[in-house]
Amino acid sequence: MKKKTTGFTLVELMVTIAVAAILLTIAVPSFRYLIANNRATTQANALFSAFSVARTEAINRGSNVTVCPKSTASASNTTCGTNTSWVNGWHVFTDTGVIGTYSGSDVVLKHWEPLPGTPVITTTEAYIGFTRDGAKNTATAGNIIFSMSQPNTTGDASRCIRVSALGMIRVHKITSTATCS
Repeated sequence: MKKKTTGFTLVELMVTIAVAAILLTIAVPSFRYLIANNRATTQANALFSAFSVARTEAINRGSNVTVCPKSTASASNTTCGTNTSWVNGWHVFTDTGVIGTYSGSDVVLKHWEPLPGTPVITTTEAYIGFTRDGAKNTATAGNIIFSMSQPNTTGDASRCIRVSALGMIRVHKITSTATCS
């Protein structure tokens, strides 16, 4: 009596490996795109959240509240950066003195740590303030624009955050045909 052997033949194994290689070749770039897109969304939402907290607190407290970038990435840092670099994180504070400047009488309401990865955040603003009625309180008139992107990515892995003069905050994707304006 002949024994029946079980298992794969060499041909079956080679076909399976070839199919797996083709599927991975297609899936890996798509997965990278998905990760970059999700990271961009998460990072834009963090900044959007800070602006929303500041605006809500300004309305609830009936006083100025400001969001400014930290001068260093230290968790205990309460000093506003003197430039427009938001990559060290940011904090929301009551702004009772000079608008956009943290002083001893101000109270830090919330900290945001530096964003993971190496995002590129482009803006001309060193701070975003909100008045007691929720309007934007900055030296720049009109809309304030924050452009956020991930290095070494293409496509929709960029976001635009816009703060209107009335304090309305909006986030949208920057596609290959759109710009952050």
